[in-house]
Amino acid sequence: MIYRLMALALMSVFIMGQTPTPTQSVFDAPLQLHRGPAGPYEVVITVQPHKPRVGTVHIAVTVLDPAKRIAVEDAKVLIVAYNPKGEPTYQSPALNDPATPIHYKGNIIFRSPGQWELLVKIETDEHGEVTATTPLNIADAASNPGIEGLIVLALVTLALGGGTAYVIYSIRRQQRRNTA
Repeated sequence: MIYRLMALALMSVFIMGQTPTPTQSVFDAPLQLHRGPAGPYEVVITVQPHKPRVGTVHIAVTVLDPAKRIAVEDAKVLIVAYNPKGEPTYQSPALNDPATPIHYKGNIIFRSPGQWELLVKIETDEHGEVTATTPLNIADAASNPGIEGLIVLALVTLALGGGTAYVIYSIRRQQRRNTA
């Protein structure tokens, strides 16, 4: 009986550990907050996760030149986050890399929820500095544990308790054999 329970517990832990989880990149499925003009450019501002919460928010900016029909790859982009009171609180340079030169990426760690305002400053040699703004609602951090965590905790506790009980049982059985 105890062997069946242990086998069931170990199999459950193994199956739970093998559950596939999708990996996410900054640009897997970003939420588009803003698409509109900023001076002579068209600016696209996206964020991830889809429901921004207190913590790290990945922000991407794409600058398009409609006149030339190309993406701008040589801009200097700065993201400024204004808190719900309208005060500039955080700022981050948005940098592009050789792998994705059209995406300017930056991260901001929000420490409080509320209706924030993002100001994106774009500076190029050709047109100088232009700006774009968009609202961003930051939700409170999730503090309710999910049922999945409770199930894993129960299974791990069962496995450890069952293993401990089996070791104690085996030692006592061996001691009885030795004394008999």
